[in-house]
Amino acid sequence: MRKIIDYLFKNYNNLFPISDIEAWIKYPNYNVIYNKLQLAELQGLDCAPIPVYPNTYPIVIKPIINLYGMSRGFYKINNKDEYKTLLNKNNLSGYFWETYLSGDQFNIDIIFKNGRIIKYFALKSKPEKEGIFKYHKYIDNYKLDENIINILEQILDDYTGFLNIELIDGFIIEAHLRLNGDFFIFNEKHIDSFVNFIKTKKYIDIPINPVTFFPIFITDTTKHYEGIGKYLEQNKNCLVDFYKEDIHQLSQGDKYKRCYYFIINDFKKGLKIQQYIYQNLI
Repeated sequence: MRKIIDYLFKNYNNLFPISDIEAWIKYPNYNVIYNKLQLAELQGLDCAPIPVYPNTYPIVIKPIINLYGMSRGFYKINNKDEYKTLLNKNNLSGYFWETYLSGDQFNIDIIFKNGRIIKYFALKSKPEKEGIFKYHKYIDNYKLDENIINILEQILDDYTGFLNIELIDGFIIEAHLRLNGDFFIFNEKHIDSFVNFIKTKKYIDIPINPVTFFPIFITDTTKHYEGIGKYLEQNKNCLVDFYKEDIHQLSQGDKYKRCYYFIINDFKKGLKIQQYIYQNLI
């Protein structure tokens, strides 16, 4: 992933945004897509801004707009007492709640041309505790629901560019005017194709090689994780890539910090590597 981002910066001088902050500035006419409360309302989900009390639980609480990512400000609340306690302890102005959705999450990169979807790529994201993920796996032949297509094309009715959405149980929970920030399913040829599309509005489809992205998370109380890098280096021959991340950057989560990730073609091998790291190196 890091190599692809470096390639983009080196050759195309940030022609299209790779962060939500950049996208917010570049596409002011479409920033409504970042309003998660409005997205929930458009889809008929039970939701409201804080401090309105829900009628049913569980719920999730998130910022209405979050340009940092990484599940910052995420809370799962199971009952009224938990909700009341959270409100008494925290200033949640600018937050909202919505019905808790369970199950696997799908992360979709979409190409828009003149307000119409012309191509998309799908990842299956396996959820873990408190908004973090076990892995993100490329899924071939994924079919985007027509209702989702209609909602997006109504909101972005003349947009040309890229959109990333996150889905649970068929509902959009977040949207971003950029590609997936980890870029891991794309290579240099894909980036060239995307850049050519932005310049000419002509898209050339390039096949995707199936890969899986495995993140490694720690908390503020984790004391030792230096061995992860050495272990990944020892196994680099079976990896597509791996990278150490800055756990202090603002895009990190409130509780869980992504300290490393690795990308691999062999899904089962990746699960074993991840399991070994969590059981022996953290």
